This record gives sequence, structure tokens and C-alpha cells, in this order.
Amino acid sequence: MLTNVPFKTVGGYALLCAACLIGPSLQAQDLAMAGGPVRDAYAYQVERKQLQTLGEILTDIEKQHDVSFICRSELLQLRINTGKENFKKKTFVPSLLSVIKPYGLDLKQITAQQFAISSASEEEEGNTPESKNNDQPDGELKMLGQNISAVNSTAFDTYAYSIRMQRIGGIVRGAGNMPLPGVTVTVKGTGNGTVTDADGRYEINTTGANAILVFTYVGYLSKEVFVADQQQIDVVLNEDTRQLNQVVVVGYGTQKKVNLTGAVAQVGEKELAGRPLTSVTAGLQGLAPGLTVTSNTGFPGDNMVKMRIRGTGTTNNADPFTLIDGVPGDITFLNPGDIESVSVLKDAASAAIYGSRAANGVILVTTKKGRRNQKPTVSYNGYYGLQQPYSLPKMVGSTEYMEMLNEAQRNVGLPETFTDADIQKAKDGTDPNYFANVNWPKALFKNTAPQQEHNLSLNGGGQDVTYYLSFGRQDQKGLVTGDQYNAWRNNLRARISALRLFNIVDLDANLGYLDRMQNQPAGGTDENTGPIYSTLTISPLTPVKFTNGQWGYGGGSSNPAAIATDGGYNNLRSQEVTGNASAKVHIWKNLDFTGQYGTNIINQRRSTFTRKIDYYRPETGALWYSNSTSNKLEMRDITSRMQNISGILNYSFSLGKHNFKALAGYQQETFRYETFYASKQNFPSDDVPVFNLGFDNPNATGDAYQYALRSWFGRVNYDFNEKYLLELNVRYDGSSRYEQDRRYGTFPSASAGWRFTQENFMKHAGLSRWLNEGKVRVSYGSLGNQYGADGTAYSEWYPYQQVLTGVATMPIGNILTRGVAQTNLANPLLRWEKVNMFNVGIDLAFLKNRLSVTADWFDKRTMDVQLKVPQPDVLGLEVPDQNAGDISNKGWELALGWSDQIGEVSYGINAQLSDVKNKVLNLGGAPPTLADKIRQVGYPIDAFYGYLTDGLAQESDFTKDPTTGKLTPNFPIFDADKGKVAPGDIKYRDLNGDKMITADKDRTVIGNAFPRYTYSFRGNVAWKNFDFTVFVQGVGKGNGYVSGIGIHAFQANGAFPQEVHRDHWTPEHTDAWYPRFTYLDTRNSGRLSGYWLQNAAYLRLKNIQLGYTLPATWTSRLRIERLRAYVSADNLFTKTKFFYAYDPETVTTSGGSYPQVKTFVFGLNITFK
Repeated sequence: MLTNVPFKTVGGYALLCAACLIGPSLQAQDLAMAGGPVRDAYAYQVERKQLQTLGEILTDIEKQHDVSFICRSELLQLRINTGKENFKKKTFVPSLLSVIKPYGLDLKQITAQQFAISSASEEEEGNTPESKNNDQPDGELKMLGQNISAVNSTAFDTYAYSIRMQRIGGIVRGAGNMPLPGVTVTVKGTGNGTVTDADGRYEINTTGANAILVFTYVGYLSKEVFVADQQQIDVVLNEDTRQLNQVVVVGYGTQKKVNLTGAVAQVGEKELAGRPLTSVTAGLQGLAPGLTVTSNTGFPGDNMVKMRIRGTGTTNNADPFTLIDGVPGDITFLNPGDIESVSVLKDAASAAIYGSRAANGVILVTTKKGRRNQKPTVSYNGYYGLQQPYSLPKMVGSTEYMEMLNEAQRNVGLPETFTDADIQKAKDGTDPNYFANVNWPKALFKNTAPQQEHNLSLNGGGQDVTYYLSFGRQDQKGLVTGDQYNAWRNNLRARISALRLFNIVDLDANLGYLDRMQNQPAGGTDENTGPIYSTLTISPLTPVKFTNGQWGYGGGSSNPAAIATDGGYNNLRSQEVTGNASAKVHIWKNLDFTGQYGTNIINQRRSTFTRKIDYYRPETGALWYSNSTSNKLEMRDITSRMQNISGILNYSFSLGKHNFKALAGYQQETFRYETFYASKQNFPSDDVPVFNLGFDNPNATGDAYQYALRSWFGRVNYDFNEKYLLELNVRYDGSSRYEQDRRYGTFPSASAGWRFTQENFMKHAGLSRWLNEGKVRVSYGSLGNQYGADGTAYSEWYPYQQVLTGVATMPIGNILTRGVAQTNLANPLLRWEKVNMFNVGIDLAFLKNRLSVTADWFDKRTMDVQLKVPQPDVLGLEVPDQNAGDISNKGWELALGWSDQIGEVSYGINAQLSDVKNKVLNLGGAPPTLADKIRQVGYPIDAFYGYLTDGLAQESDFTKDPTTGKLTPNFPIFDADKGKVAPGDIKYRDLNGDKMITADKDRTVIGNAFPRYTYSFRGNVAWKNFDFTVFVQGVGKGNGYVSGIGIHAFQANGAFPQEVHRDHWTPEHTDAWYPRFTYLDTRNSGRLSGYWLQNAAYLRLKNIQLGYTLPATWTSRLRIERLRAYVSADNLFTKTKFFYAYDPETVTTSGGSYPQVKTFVFGLNITFK
């Protein structure tokens, strides 16, 4: 694009001076020597017409080869006869010289990528920009291309040009023409900088007229100024009002943030792009107040991340509704580098436009697209790093285990397993086959495992068409021995937009492709099965391998290393396509219609092959044990397809200070889900797991489900002079999952706002000088939940219908016959779950927008929750769901932000704190669920339900029979424990005072699994080319429960002791943490009680990162616009009182799950020219 530059403006630029002052013309060989070698990329590939203007020729060359030309405007219209020259030679320079020489023009090279065109007569007369008197009238220069960078001094030395150091000074002023102290002044592309003093004055050295000064100050827009031939440069900075114009993505559109009346949190690309994330959902943790994200595993490629917006409002599916560019989809495995923003819609006002699927909140993801009038830009972002286990159980050694086991057996009157001679063998290591010393968690887990990700993107565009293309690859190896634990992911995205086609239509097409693989052993990663679980159930006496090289075995559980290595595989391959295409028609002024089609197609295949592992006795080679009778192949295919069409009409207009916006739309969606499962056993070879080779037990089954939605929706926005704000939303939804006369529901909302800082009294009182923005918001609305249980049973997809299930054999008379059977009761009266929510909030900005405060309080009530209310057993069928429950979630959210600059140091701080109280209000008359987690009116959903305790019993708590020495407890006990209770056992509290402990009368709510007071802190500091960020998040209050082998010793034959069990009760150690050892006895360990309840509060250093951006003067010669290198660490430190071996985010665990991981990475962010 040609840019007019006045002579006075550019006459002093070193770059242009050099172009006009260079004397002799350059020949091709001269150019090859100037400023380094001329790249082969200059070879011009486009055939020319024989007669073209000089401007056309130069513009085409610029587009093809990323070079720039400087030329006087009157020369650009000169028509040049190119003859047969087609510029296909090695470089374009000789060809260009040959066609312009006959017209008296010369070509001069300034840098490796910058050239100047001038006439010979100009140079002979000395009529160059620098030789002209600046008081004389000037012509104009045409500068083709705008990529003016630092001048290559080598090239200028070739033409007797020397770079001159200049001392520049001046004053920087701000609002009211007042001097600004603390403004950072830097020379662009260098590390050279200074800061204005108390009077706003500065002085700085530059490297010549081509230098650009950059002035930055918090609360003001930055400004760039060409030095040219100036020695005094005074600057006035304008206040930054961009915050007032910041746009937030909302349902079916965008709104200015200052006009927003709903509770919406937005996360930008900067918060996500700078960290090594394995999933987008995990990356959102701590970034949006009111959004609670918990991740209880570090398993490669796993998506077991739970998101909750403002608590849990249902006993069924409580996941938020997620959309990608307006199309429903899973955001977990999106490439974080493709994301432009994430909006979290938290209240009814912002979410009601999504009606029946918005009860649990809405998350909107907007992906990147190309930018108008931007040259093609290639970016690379990647990292390589290592993972480490966050924590692992610390097991005792063999001899200590043997002594502890003997003690546990003595305590319950059983004979001891190990003799002194056995213990001595373990100490001496003389029998490694039967008395080894193995720490199984350490034996199974590696110290480190690699993780890497590489993303490449191309974006740009012209006036009418923009494009964005990206490819990402992530590879994460597992920490478990063997090669089965690993995952990889490929992401591909393409987005093309055409603007104002035929002057009335905007087109947008967006396509995303995901291909991922997750591998694990056949035993899986369930915390109660698989090799990780087995590390806690196998004796340390069992070797990893016998001395003959075969897998070790010692009875009981299988060898975890053998399972992980040779036990087979469980592989998931998933391919997903998400796409949408839209056309926006500009019907009339401010009247638009947008039609969109979206689809999401997922194909998954899970292949599981379980191999038979044989263990042989080391001394004889005889078969000792096999983990299964035969090998087995299982395969499950899952296919789903969602299709979505919508049409939306938007209209806006203003009447004086009254501004109106209206939206009306229609949407229809269909979804189909199909599964197929097949299995066979007894394959002749483990190396060829193909179905037709299996001999035994063939099995095949499949299912299919589908539903449809139809919706009408609308929104009206009104504001008076952007001071008084009003928004009304409504959605009318219909779902095929309900009976025809009950399948439609209406979900309205209303919200209002008052920007009180726009009132005159605020300005007259002088408050606006320190309070820049103030807005009060209030909203109320209704939302729906059409998902219900959302499981895989027919009755959960079609709860209003009687479902018939195929039965392989049914006895009719004395004959077994194939047929169908009714397995559930239908409920045609079932209707939507409904949520009513009230929200009040305030948004404040102080001190030139450096300090921001956002606070919200909400009351969310879910009614008609679908529950299974118990019915008489004589029904003989599965009980149907009923609209029977009410659940309350009340809470508040606070977000604080501060950004400032001190000298050359700029910094920012963002802190968030939120809380929600969950309570069951009604169960429709159903009795409470009295399991370890209870559902009872007046308490949170799934509260911990167990016994209160009074510590460990001591000898003083017993009466001793002087004759027999028998101890009788002086405290209430269970009937089943009579004659067994001894000092060192747990004392349970008698709540009803009947002098005995019973499950139905002495249990109560002892803890809350819901995290309370979730918080985060994010800080960033930048100094010159260095940047540093730290991210801390945590939970202030919460409970967790570790059970079974995860925390207990000798609970069953396979529960082996850990180092913490050294602190167990003995007569010599009565103030211990752990009760006395018992063998195969669960009176202390098998009952959920306050004794074992964990404090799940924690503070975690989630991420810390240090980066350095190389100066542009270093990278420009490599055609790199920006290069940043960084080191980063995730989950580096956690402060918690939770049981040491497990992560507090797990809340409940029995010890066999894959651990959380720490990561340490080195990464690069590169933008190419």
C-alpha cells in the first residue's frame, strides 16, 4: 500500500537520506556485496505485462519478497516497458536495473531488504532531500512498504554513510498539559532507555536520525516518535480510554464492557498462551472468579477436569454449557494458542439467552482470526520440558515391614509370619528372590518424563479477506515404567473471512480438527485397579524381577511393573471435527441478518488387549501364578454428530441520547450418539490381536440415542447516554427429551445498571479525578436444565417413555426364548430443572484505571431437581426420575486488579476470591441417603457423613480385671467390637447418649467436600526486555477423605505400611497419630470418621515464569520480528495439611490414582517477518 510522506517529515530520516545521498549507481555485483548477500528469495516469480507503471512493478515485488522501496511520487506513474523481461532470473535486481536504466533511473540498496529509486538528474543537481533547504516547498516521497527497521551500518559504510550518535531531550506532558514524571522513554528495538524526572524531563542517546523513541506510561496511550533531525522532542501523551471501549463476548454477540449489566468474567489470550498447558480447562483454574476448576490427576491426555460455575445446583450433570465460536463442543483439548478469549457467563442475565442448557453457567470460547490489512505473519510457540510426580507414597523397607506385620498379628492374637532368621535374610540381602527390598512406588514411577508442544500459525489479510491457519502438536510421556502411559494430540485450525462481499455480505468459515491418542496399560488407571493401585498392595519382599530375569512374584497381587510393561494396552484414539460457516447480510443501516451452520463430529475407538502374564518359581521354573486364564481383545467405537443452524437479526438505532439494540433469533439442533462394543478371548498370539483369530466367548452389542432442540430467543438493550443501562433476554426452548405437552419452557431475565460516575454531581464534587469508573449492576432471571441424569441408559435419554430392552433368553414355559423386557418405569410428567438467580454487583476503576474492583453477590436456587424417589419394592422395576428436589447456592466474588509503572519497571497484580455455600432445601419427601456421602435437607450435596471421635483410647480409659487382666472399655463401643477394643483404638462419640455406638444414631455430617474460599493471585513484572510472572491459587477451606490402602496399614492382607505409620500407637508411644496396628481388622480404618477426615485447604504455586525478549537489532537480520525465550515451572510448591502422599484437589481417594505432576519447561515464542 502506497503511503504519502511529506518531505519535511522524512527529510531528516537517516534511511531516506541514505537513499538520496548515495552517489554512484549500483550494479548487480555491487548490490550483492552491500549489507550482506542478497537472498535467492528475491527471485521474482510473477510475469509482467510489457508496459506497466513503476509503482505497479515495485508494489508487486514488495508483496512477493518482503522488501520495501522509496521513490518520489512523480516517478511512480512513469510507464515502463518491461519488454521480454519476466524477472525469473536468480535475483530481481539485475532485471529491475535493466528496465529502469533507459528512463534515467537508478536503483540503490540501503539495507538487505530496503531499496531506493532515484533519477540520475536529481543526483547530478544535488537535489536530494537532505541538500534541500527545509524552508522551501517540498515534493512528496512515496514509501512502498512500512517495514522500516534499524539501518544496517555495514551497508551504509559501503556508501560513505556513518551512523551519528545524537543526544535527544525534551518534556513529556499528560492531561491538562502537566509534566509526567516516571514515563519510560526507550529507543525502539534496543535496550536503551531512560525515565522522565519529577518535571517530566528526559535525555537519551540515539543512534541517528532513523531511531524511533517510544514513550509509555500506565494510564496513557503509548506514543512512537521518529527522531529525524530533531534534538528537542516534547511529547503530550493522551489518556488511555480503551478500557471504556473494551468489548466482551456475550451470548450471540459482543458488548462494551462499560455497558455490561450481567456477571461475565473474561479471560484473554495472554493468560492462556504463556503457560505449558495440557488442556484448556486446567488452564482456566484461578483465572475467572466464580469458576471452580479441580483436576485430580496428571495422567497424560486425561480430561478428568471438573468445572463448576457458582457451585453445584443439581445431583445430575452439573457441567457448564460450552461453545466454541457459537457451536457446542468440548473445549478441553483445544489448542490454547488458537484462543482469543474465554467468557464465563455466571448469572441469569448473561446466560438466559441459552435457556435450557444454561442452568450450570455458560463458557464461550472465541478462536483467533486474521487481521485486516496485515502482511502474512508466521508465529511459532513451543516448549520442551520434564514432568515429575507431585508426590508418591513413601513405603517402609522390608525389615521394618516384617517387624510391623508381626506386631499387627500379635495385637490380634495371631501367630507371627516372620522369624528372626527371615528378618535377618532381608537385612543381609542373601535371598533376593524371596526377601528383596523394593520400594514399589519408586520402582514403578520414573524420576522424570518428557513433555513437549509445538504450535505454528499463519495469519494476515487484506482489505476484504483475512485468514488464520494453525497447527499444533503436543506429546506427553508418562511417568510409569514401560511405554504404555503416554498421550499425543494434533490440532489443526483454519479460519477465513471475507468482508463486504458485494458490499453487503460478510462471510466467515471456521474449521477445527483434533486427532488425539491416549495410551495406558490394560489394567487402566482406576484408583482401585491397575498397576498404580498394586504398588500399595504388593509386598516389598517381592522383587521386580527374579535373579533369572523373569518377572518377580510373591503371592497375592500381580507385579505392577509386569502389568505396566507386559500386561497389554488400553488405547483411545479420538478424531473430532468442529466447524461453522456464517453469512452476515447488511440489509439496511444498522440492520443485519446472520445465518450460521455448525457441526461437531466425533469418532472414537477404544482398543483394549489384556495379555496373560505367567509367573514362574525361580528355583524350579514351575508355573506359580497366572493373572488370567487367557488373553482378551475388546473394542468400543463411539460416534456422535451434532448439527446446529441459527438465524439472528440484529438492529440498533439511537434517538438523541437514547440508544437501542435488539436481537431476535431462531436455532435448531440435532444430536445423535452411537456405540458399538465387541470382544473375544483366547488368541493364539499376543502379537496379532485381530478379532477373527480369537477362539472363545465372542460378544457384540451396541446402542444409539438422539435428541433435538428447537429454540426462539431475543434480547433488547437500552441505555441513556451510556449512563442508565437495561437489558432484557428471553428464550423459548423445546426438547425432545420430554413429553410433547411438557417439552417447551420459557426462560426470561432482566438486568439493569447505573454508571454513577457519569453523573454531573460526581464531576462537580471532584470525585472523577480519582474514581474513573463506577457502575452498579442488578439482575434476575430464570434458566433451565434439560440434561437430567444424562447417562447412557435409555431411560435417562427418554425418561417419559417406557423403554424395552432386548433380552437374550427369556423363559416362556419351559423354553428359553429371545425377547424384550420392560426394565424401567416412565414418568411422562417429568419437566425441566429450573434455576432462578438473583445477582447484584459493582464495578469500580480508580486512579486513572490503575486499580480495578469487581464484586458480586448472588443467590441461586435450583428447583424441580430430577431425583429417584424410593418406591415400594413390589414394583420390581427401576424407579423413574421425579422433579422432587430443591438446592440452594449462595455466594460472593471479588476481583482486584492493579497495574502501574515505576521508572522502567511496569507491573501488574490481579487477585480473586470467591465463596459459595451449597445446601439441599428439599428432597421431595425422600429419606436422606445415609452413605459415606449424604444427601440430606439442610446440608451440602454429598457432605461427608460419619462418626465424631475423641482421639485414641489410653489404658486409663479401661477398667482392668485384677484376676484375668482383661481390659473393659469405659466408653461406648460397637456391639461387633466387644472383646476386641484395646488401648490405641479410636474412641467414637456417642451422639444420642444410649451408651453404645450405632450407625443409624451416632453418625452426623462431619465435613464438606465443596471447596470454600477459592482464591488466586497473579503478578507480572517487566523491566526492559525481561518479564516475570507468578501465579498462585488455592482453597481456603474444605475437607477431603483418604481411605483404604491409601492411608492404612494391614487393613487387608495387601495394605502395606508407609513411613508415616512409624508414628503408630504402642504402650511406649501413646501420643501417636496412627492407631495401634491390627491385622485384617477394620474397626479403626474401615469407618468414615472425623479422625480420618483431611483438611483439603491448600496454597499452590501454580506457575512461575521468567522470559527474555531479544532486542530487535539482534533478530531483524534473521527476518525475526520478535523472539522471546522463557523458562517456566508448574505446581512447583504446595502448602497443605492434606495427607502428604496425595493432592488436595483429589478430595477423596483410596490411593491408586495417577499423581499430579510438576513440570519444568523451556520455551520459545517467535514471530517471523
